[in-house]
Amino acid sequence: MNALTPPLPNPALVDVRSLSVDFATRNGTVHAVRDVSFTLPKGKTLGIVGESGSGKSVTSFTLMRILDKAGMIAGGSISFSGIDIGAASEAQMRDIRGREMSMVFQNPRAALNPIRKVGHQIEDVLLHHVQATRQTAKAKAIEVLKQVRINNPEERYHAYPFELSGGMCQRIVIALALACKPQLLIADEPTTGLDVTTQKAVMDLMADLTRERNMATILITHDLGLAAAYCDHLIVMKDGEVVEAAPAEALFRNPQHPYTRKLIRATPHGSGTIRDLLPEGSRTTEPAPVQADAADAPILVVENLVKEYPMKPATGGWFRKAAPDAPKVFKAVAGISFTVGRGESVGLVGESGCGKSTTSSMVMRLLDATEGTIRFDGVDIGAIPSRDFAKSPHRSRLQMVFQDPTDCLNPRFTARRSIADPLMRMAADRSGAAIAARVEELADLVGLPRHLLDRFPHQLSGGQKARVGIARAIAVDPALLVLDEPTAALDVSVQAVVLNLLVDLKAKLGMSYLFVSHDLSVVRLLCDRVIVMQAGLILEQGDCETVLSAPSHPYTRQLLEAIPQPPF
Repeated sequence: MNALTPPLPNPALVDVRSLSVDFATRNGTVHAVRDVSFTLPKGKTLGIVGESGSGKSVTSFTLMRILDKAGMIAGGSISFSGIDIGAASEAQMRDIRGREMSMVFQNPRAALNPIRKVGHQIEDVLLHHVQATRQTAKAKAIEVLKQVRINNPEERYHAYPFELSGGMCQRIVIALALACKPQLLIADEPTTGLDVTTQKAVMDLMADLTRERNMATILITHDLGLAAAYCDHLIVMKDGEVVEAAPAEALFRNPQHPYTRKLIRATPHGSGTIRDLLPEGSRTTEPAPVQADAADAPILVVENLVKEYPMKPATGGWFRKAAPDAPKVFKAVAGISFTVGRGESVGLVGESGCGKSTTSSMVMRLLDATEGTIRFDGVDIGAIPSRDFAKSPHRSRLQMVFQDPTDCLNPRFTARRSIADPLMRMAADRSGAAIAARVEELADLVGLPRHLLDRFPHQLSGGQKARVGIARAIAVDPALLVLDEPTAALDVSVQAVVLNLLVDLKAKLGMSYLFVSHDLSVVRLLCDRVIVMQAGLILEQGDCETVLSAPSHPYTRQLLEAIPQPPF
């Protein structure tokens, strides 16, 4: 690899000086990054934190020279190992990418070829960068899988991405990024959507490999707890600019910029109330919780719920035959019982694959249970086939807020049409005037400005789309709202606003919540009781403060210990 410019006297592996990046759009030039400077030596981890639109991902894409055609470096310089990245040819950048600098992207499944075995994908990287021959590529790919702590690497070599869990896919993406032993690893939100124990395993793995290989790492995240636990130095970005930069410990101990203090305040931690997440000027008194009569029956009673899936051995194609002694069924949910009281919030927590999403899908009647009963407001709705439940009078009183505020909205519907959709099908008064008035009332209730109602999803921010999803869910006055990771993809300050909105709505409307999450800090703030699941079973349940402060089961303690604790 030939340097285009003489090596700089600065010992830093990465030296970014006054970097500015512009994008050409129909409405003029957008200054996405302005005058950003930082250095990063080998063996250190730099955290870039900020909210969506702050410019942190654009900065990393510029380092890799993978901006789309509309983007351009408008000023400043990037030096990597003495090479002027801005002046390098595309041929040189192809040689650098993957071999000298690599990137772990946010969505591991999207980063992998779905119809190609993961072992072959690692081989492709090794062969492209001449790190292996056809004869040695398989052995080296299996060795890379071992290095990222993949169990049974010889077997996983033959797996397709859809056969692996989210955490396993993330390890495969890390394996791809590290296959050629690069000097720089850029991790862009590498743990979004992962449960806390998988998140810790992935981050510990990256930290170990950084130390063992003396690599430099850039961690891009909006999770300040994660940044505090794994970064040596932090820069905070807002509106394309660096507003604060300091060693991680010093920044958390004494944040200087108001925006940094806002992010720290909005990060859930082990103490405080949900109102404490909001900026001081916008805090109000937390509404009094709904006090249900002790004699009232719970709104939801689940008893001995089981969900089994057949495990039939495949006869050919891409799938491998199952062993003769392999189990005939897989129990995703293995006989659980719980209740949700009227006006109560119950958290359902556990790792990916524990059965919590399957449970919520059965409660919502999107899946049929194999065994057990689901009584909603005294009626055994589990006896109603899922295909017929849409016509049931109970459908309107049982609604759901989905995890991804983008994927759950029809891209061809305006916000107004999305909110109106359940009203058009289930409202008592379906006249145009009544629906229009109700949509505007709902927009006001969730804090969505009325002028945004005629925008499409791609024209709304993540927080605004989350509000549309919540407004749609409460449009027909449900008694129980199932919330499936409703804030997992949101920035911390937007998450704070949405969580407070949910608390206010529950108090105003008297709803009950079943809150599915892997973020125990959020569950502690929002929920009255918590249910801990593992491998389809309930291991522990009880009062939220008691369970999360003094857990009785080792697995609950393991979940709590895996949460990165910010030093504030």
